[in-house]
Amino acid sequence: MTGAHVTACVNDFCAGSNGAPGYVGAFETTDGAGNSYLSWCTESVSPAEYDVMHTYNEAVIDGRLQYLTWRYDKDLLDAGNTPAYEFAAVQALVWAIRSDAGFDPDVFDGTSPGDWNNITPSAYANGGTGRIGFNTTSNSYYASMMDDATQAVYDLFVEATAKAGPWTLDGSDPAGVTLSGANGPIGNEAITFDLGGPVTTNSDGFAAWPEGASTASVEAPGDSFETTAGSAQNLLLATQGTTLSANRTAATTTTTTAAPTTTTTTTTAAPTTTTAAPTTTTAAPTTTTTTTTTAAPTTTAAPTTTAAPTTTAPPVVEPPTSEPAEPVTETPAFTG
Repeated sequence: MTGAHVTACVNDFCAGSNGAPGYVGAFETTDGAGNSYLSWCTESVSPAEYDVMHTYNEAVIDGRLQYLTWRYDKDLLDAGNTPAYEFAAVQALVWAIRSDAGFDPDVFDGTSPGDWNNITPSAYANGGTGRIGFNTTSNSYYASMMDDATQAVYDLFVEATAKAGPWTLDGSDPAGVTLSGANGPIGNEAITFDLGGPVTTNSDGFAAWPEGASTASVEAPGDSFETTAGSAQNLLLATQGTTLSANRTAATTTTTTAAPTTTTTTTTAAPTTTTAAPTTTTAAPTTTTTTTTTAAPTTTAAPTTTAAPTTTAPPVVEPPTSEPAEPVTETPAFTG
C-alpha cells in the first residue's frame, strides 16, 4: 500500500520469498459497503490473503497497540504528512507485542524495541542470524529509510507505553480536567471545550477549564477487531475511535463550625463532722468489811453531727451537632 510500508526485513525476519526483504506496513481492508480501513498483520509466520471476506471479531489487545493502531489510521495516512517508515515501525511493534506472544518463531528473538534507541541497524544478508533493526538490500529504494525506521520503533514504543489505552477523562476537579491512560497521565493531547480551547494537556494530563466552559471532550482509542483467517495470517483492524466527555464540577465551599466551649466549675465543700468524745467516769470502788459502794452508771454523751452543705453542680451543656457542610458494535465484515 503506497505510503504505508517499506520493503525490508525486521531483524532476521523477512516477509519476502526465499529470505528476501518483503512488505512491512499496514494493509488496506475494505468492508462490504466500500469503506476502507488500515489493518495490521498479527501472525507473522503466515502469508497474507487478498480479496477474501473475513469476519472481524472484537478483540482485547495490549493497550500500547490499542493506542498505536488508533493513532496510525487511514485518516492519518490520507493526510499525507506521515512518512512510510513510521507505519512500518507500527507493524514491527504489532509483531513484537502481539504476534511474538502467540506464534513462533519470534520476529524480535533476542532483542527488544526498548533497546533500539540510537542503534545502527545491521546490514542485510540473505540467511544467517543475528541481525538487529530494519535492513534491506543496498540498492533498494527504501535503503535510506532503515535508520529512521529502526529509530521509529523505539520512539513509538516509548510513546505507546506512555499513552497506552484505555483512556479516561476526569472532570471532578473544578479547576480543569485530567486525561489518563493505563500507565498514568497523558500529556500533549488536545481537549475540546464547549467554550474556548482547545487546550493541550500538560505532563500531568491536566487542562484548565476556559472561562465559561462547562463540558469537555477528547477523541480516544476505543474498540479493536481482529480476524483469524485460518491458514492465512490474522489481521488486526485499526482500533476504532471513541469520544470521552466530562462535565464541569461546581466548586464546593467547605465551612467548619467550631463547637461551643462550655466550662463548668463545680466546688464541693468537704463535710465537717464533729463528734464529741464520750466521757466515762468510774469511781474507784471502796471495799471495807462492812460497806459496799457502787458508783453511778456511766453516762456517754451523744455524738454531735453537723450536716455537710449541699452543692448543686450546674448542668453540663452538650454542644449542638453540626451537619456536614454542604461503541456494542456490530461485528463488521471486512476484506483484508
